[in-house]
Amino acid sequence: MRYDPNIGVFGMDVTVVLKRPGERICKRRIATHKIPTGHRVTVDDAIAFLNESYGVEVM
Repeated sequence: MRYDPNIGVFGMDVTVVLKRPGERICKRRIATHKIPTGHRVTVDDAIAFLNESYGVEVM
């Protein structure tokens, strides 16, 4: 979607948190563990997910 001056800036800022299942292992109180590096969501993974799922172009 291109910027339309008639609409203004309304709705152009979006904050999203992307997590994979199992994120809770680092937050729980008993038996906490680190999330393996292969299971973490990278910036490239997040951009690809948004592009495929919603057709959003990330700049």
